[in-house]
Order: sequence, then C-alpha cells, then structure tokens
Amino acid sequence: MKFDRSARIHEVLETPQARAVVDRYLPRVLDQPQILEQRSGQLRFILDYPGLIDDPQVKERIWDDLTQIDIAVPERDDEPRVQPRADYESEDTARGSASVTVPTSARRWAMTEVVLDGPSHGNPFVDVELTATFTLGETESTVGGFYDGDGRWVLRYLPDSTGPCRFTTSSAAHSLNGVSGEFPVAEAADGAHGPVRVDGFHFAHADGTRHTPLGTTAYAWLHQPEEVREATLKTLEGGPFTKLRMTVFPKD
Repeated sequence: MKFDRSARIHEVLETPQARAVVDRYLPRVLDQPQILEQRSGQLRFILDYPGLIDDPQVKERIWDDLTQIDIAVPERDDEPRVQPRADYESEDTARGSASVTVPTSARRWAMTEVVLDGPSHGNPFVDVELTATFTLGETESTVGGFYDGDGRWVLRYLPDSTGPCRFTTSSAAHSLNGVSGEFPVAEAADGAHGPVRVDGFHFAHADGTRHTPLGTTAYAWLHQPEEVREATLKTLEGGPFTKLRMTVFPKD
C-alpha cells in the first residue's frame, strides 16, 4: 500500500522514508508537541495549514515523493474498532420494555433530554448503540444516544420549531428498541436566538440575529482550585466573549 492524500500523521511518523520526506521540506515540524497530539489526523491538515507552505509546487512535490513510498504500518481499516453486540440481550427480552422519562415541555432551540431506564450489564458503553428519530412538523432528525451510567440512557435533541414532537428509538438491545413518546415544543425563551450558522461572509443565529465570534481559552480550568474556577466564571460573566475553548486534560 502506497501513501496517498489520506495519509495519517502516525503513518508518516512510523515510516522512516516518509518522515524523511516531510523533514526535508519542513524541518522539525513533525517534532512539535501539538502535531504529536494529533497523530490520528491526516497529514494534509498540516500541509494545508495557512502560511506553512507558500509555494503550492512544494506541496505537490511532497505528495509526489510520498506516493512512491510503501506504508510501513498495517493497512488502514476504516471499520469501527468496537461493534455493538447483537446478542447483548436475550431474544426473550421484551422489545421496547425500557421505561422512559419524556419531558413534559420543551422549547425551541433549547436542548431537550429523553431518558431511558435500561440495561447495565456487560459493557454498555461499547456493547450497545442507541439512536432515536425525532419528528417535528415536516422535519425528521436522527440523533445518537449514550450510556450515562447506572442503567441510564440519554438522548439529547434540539427542536428547531414548535408543535408536537414524536420520537422512536432504535437499538440492537431489545429493551431499548422501539421505545416511543411525544412531547410539546413551545416557543423559544426570551433571548434565545438559535444555533449559529454561516451567513454569507458573516455568522448569524437561526432567527437572523448577527453573531460575532469572539473567543478566549480556559485550558486546564477543570484542574484548578475551586476559588480559581469561581473567579474565572465571574470574570467571563462580565466579559465580551461569545465562545470558550477548553481542554479535558492538563496541557502537560
């Protein structure tokens, strides 16, 4: 198997000839910590990074050189590493038998949760796949659910209009399959403008309100003392920022 434009960063790092090609044109780039943290990403995201390679011919030469090299790592497998188990529940488990908690009301553009009380044996995080199709007016939306621990399964949905909303679940786990329900969706709360979308060369909320993205960072915020976290929240509350970038794990 030869390198192509879908090559992964780790494939280049683990193939000496390929790494030599990139190092020849971009010395020390592959040694950067932020690159090493994105090993599963595609190499093209590095080569296409604005300002990194000004001459498009240089970029083409890199790809031409790489396509002459055999990948040293096993061939890529795009199949999911974890497959839901078809036999997670026995055949005699009643279809749709999981109890469900349906919201008594919901609002347009506000996250809504449907909660199922279902199975918890085995490893539900990887053994079971759960989805639900929500029908609101003429719109159908299929969302993925997740296991939240202690037999609790959650589906989150963002209504984009008003009226009665119906849903039906789908899963290889018999008790989670075919659970249905309905709830009303009321008008959006005051101040809610809906998701942000591209609007020409700008951004706007779903209701047309202009959105100006202005971001800051709170890296490692989760790992700070309580007083630091509270001070951060108070500072942000009075600030101009409309988005916040965070990390789950400490940077170092």
